[in-house]
Amino acid sequence: KANGVGPDNTTFLELAAATGSRATIVHCHAPQEVLRKRIAARTAARNDASEAGLDVLARQPGYWERFEADEIAHLAVVDTSDPAAVATLLDRLAVQAPGRSP
Repeated sequence: KANGVGPDNTTFLELAAATGSRATIVHCHAPQEVLRKRIAARTAARNDASEAGLDVLARQPGYWERFEADEIAHLAVVDTSDPAAVATLLDRLAVQAPGRSP
């Protein structure tokens, strides 16, 4: 969750409630070393449009905000360094999709 960037999660949750939709806030994270290696690989490949490098990675924690109590109920946390965790979350979200039974 970044400070002052993008729409407010409260608005997102209110919209979901007003339309009878299920809201899920997916919080992706990975260990810093994994993130540094990903950036190094993208930089070495020289084919990534992002200009965000290690300096941006180092500054990001200063922008993060804690999730509010009403957001935590809708939170799905996934460690993107674990492919099995990503697949598990995607499967769980697919089962929860409208028209599908849990």
